[in-house]
Amino acid sequence: MNNKKNELFAGKHIIRRMILLFTAAVLCIYSMLALNACKKNVDQGDLLNDNAIAIFYSDLSDPYDASVSEYLKKEFDAKERKYEEFNASGSADTQLEQIRQASDSRIDLMIVNIAGGSSSAADSAISLAKQKNIPIIFFGNNISDDAIASYEKCVYIGSDNDSAARLQGEMIGKYLSENFDDVDLNKDGVINYVLFRTPGGGADKGTYAAVEECNKILAAEDLPALSFYDSENSDMYLTDDTDGTNLFDTAKKLMSSLITGITHDSGNTVELVIAENDDLALGAISALKEGLEDSGNTTMIPVFGIGDTEDAKAAILDGSLTGTVRPDAVNAASVICTVADNYKNGKEKFDSVSSGNIIGESKVILPYEIYNGN
Repeated sequence: MNNKKNELFAGKHIIRRMILLFTAAVLCIYSMLALNACKKNVDQGDLLNDNAIAIFYSDLSDPYDASVSEYLKKEFDAKERKYEEFNASGSADTQLEQIRQASDSRIDLMIVNIAGGSSSAADSAISLAKQKNIPIIFFGNNISDDAIASYEKCVYIGSDNDSAARLQGEMIGKYLSENFDDVDLNKDGVINYVLFRTPGGGADKGTYAAVEECNKILAAEDLPALSFYDSENSDMYLTDDTDGTNLFDTAKKLMSSLITGITHDSGNTVELVIAENDDLALGAISALKEGLEDSGNTTMIPVFGIGDTEDAKAAILDGSLTGTVRPDAVNAASVICTVADNYKNGKEKFDSVSSGNIIGESKVILPYEIYNGN
C-alpha cells in the first residue's frame, strides 16, 4: 500500500517538475524573442548603417505623411539608398525615443515630421542630431526659426500657416463671388461669418489671413466685406482654451451654442464657417447637421477647413464641407530627396531647389493646394 502511495507521489512530483520545466522553457523563449525584438528596435539590423537614412513620421495614418512616405520609398529604392521608417503614431515621446535609438546607430541623415508639432520635441531632436553631427531635415509640422537656426545642418521643408489661410481665403472669396445671394440667408447684403481657431495662445498673422484674402476678392467684385457675426467680440474668432477634448468636440460644442442664432432673420445670423483646420470644420458640421435636423431646417451653410484629412475629403464628397486646402506632399517629398542627395554628394544643401521657395538660410516654403472635390 505504501509502495503505491510512494509511486503515486513520485509520479505527481515528476509531472509537476515537467510542468515547471515546460513553463520555464516557454518563458525563456519569450524572453529571447522580446530581447531580439528590442535589439532590432535599437540597432535596426543592417539597415541603419553607414550612409543610411532614418525617416521619422508624426503619424503614417495621416494622408500627408503617407504620401511623403510613398514618394520617398520609391525614390530611395530607385537610388538604392538604405533607409528605415519610424512611425510615432502622433506621440512626441515615442518619436524622441526612436530618434535617440537611431542616433546611436551609424546613420548619416535624419528626416523628421515632428510628432504633434511639439517645439520641445523639435529642440530635443536637433540637440541629438547636433551631438552626432548628423544633418536633420524637418518637414510638415512647423518648426520655429530659432530652432532651425540653432544648428547649421538643420533644414525645414514645408508650408506656413499664413499661406494656407490666404489660400483658404482665396477659395472662400471665389465661392462667395459666385454664390453670394444664396449664402446671404437673411438678405441683409452682408455675409456674416464665424471663425474657429485652434486653442492655445493669442491670434497671430495667420488667424485673420483667410478673412483678409477673401475680402480682397469680394472688393474686386464690388461686394461687401465679410462681417463677424458678433459685433461685441473684438477678437473676431471663437476658441476654447479650457477645453481638454479634441478639436472636433471643441468646435462642435462652440457651434452648438450658436445654432439658436442661425434664424436667418436676425442680425446675429451665421452664414459662413471658417475653420483653422479640418477637425474644427468637421466638428462645426456635426453640430450644424444635428441642429438643422432638430429644427427641421434643411439649409446647410458653407464650411471651409485646412488640412485635407481623409474625413474632410469624405465630407466634401457628401457636400457637407465646402472646401479645404492641403500641403503639396509630393512636392515636399521631391525637395526632401533633392536636399538628401545634396548632403550625400557634398553639394550646397539647396542646390537645384527653386530659389523662389527658399526662405533665409535653411527653409523651403512650398505652396498649398485647394481641394474642393473638383
